[in-house]
Amino acid sequence: MNIKARLCLQVALALLAANQTSAQEKLTMFYPGPLESNWEKLFSEWARKVEADSKNTLVIEVKANSPLANFTNIIDRVENDVVQIGIALASIFPRRFELTQIVAVPFTIDLDDDDQASTTVWRLYKAGLLDSEYDTMIPLFVGVSKQSGFHFARPPKSLDQLQGLKMRIFASSQLDMVKSLGMSPVSLPPTDIYLALQRGTLDGTITSWTSFPSLRLQEVTKYHVELPLGGSVFIAFMSRKKYNALPEAARRAIDANANESYSRAFGRVLGEDAEKGKKLSAGHTIVRLTPEKTAEWRQKFGDAMAENWRKANAPQSEKVLEAFARIYADVKAGR
Repeated sequence: MNIKARLCLQVALALLAANQTSAQEKLTMFYPGPLESNWEKLFSEWARKVEADSKNTLVIEVKANSPLANFTNIIDRVENDVVQIGIALASIFPRRFELTQIVAVPFTIDLDDDDQASTTVWRLYKAGLLDSEYDTMIPLFVGVSKQSGFHFARPPKSLDQLQGLKMRIFASSQLDMVKSLGMSPVSLPPTDIYLALQRGTLDGTITSWTSFPSLRLQEVTKYHVELPLGGSVFIAFMSRKKYNALPEAARRAIDANANESYSRAFGRVLGEDAEKGKKLSAGHTIVRLTPEKTAEWRQKFGDAMAENWRKANAPQSEKVLEAFARIYADVKAGR
């Protein structure tokens, strides 16, 4: 090949590469908080898999914990195309994800649940039972945190003397529970919990061990009560508008990877964080309620909370409750 032909070939290849690059849709996948290494690994693996399946139509960059978005505005940021894929914490948005947040109702899922709740919520969505909450969004996968409990900055006098303590809640359904135990409910985003506990404007928080590694709550808590107070749902999603505007090959790649497998994986990642969070609190007082105390508290507030959730979300709640119980049993049985 002579010099002129070689130069023509190099120019043609460069133009082809430039055209391919310009044709690629660049998406940002964003989590509003600090990103633990196992979270980053999962999100990056998902992004690389979608890229590979997209026939060179997508490039996905994983970002976290920057001014691009926060926990309270992540949905708006995605719907306004500031970021294209977000990870939202459902409990931050009262009344928007009440059916999805069935797992936040105390005593609904097992205290030692692994990834079964994440799988169950995904199957509920795929069955169309949560569609009313996702008219502008497309869930890609979900994860349910380990069960929440009470985590106190200092030991209370006793579990029968909690009056006057300020307790952070993450769901509106927890208002009556906290009040029934004599505590005052306080609503705060996750990133504000540390300072509030440190400064004494909170006495405790309802959260999962899952949140401890990223929020460093082991530094500002000393007394922990494990009981099945419900989990939090994390939703990886994009806007329907943005999804519909993508090339067909890109949509097929996203569809192929918006699945139960990644929801299971997200559930396992959240479980890993819970184990890590508990280990970080070694040396603290960790109490697990006796069966008798669990039954007492379930009667005191659990049954009423379940009934309130059912009434507030009628008529869909009956179908969701029935389906949740059936699917959860199937998942626990390995079906």
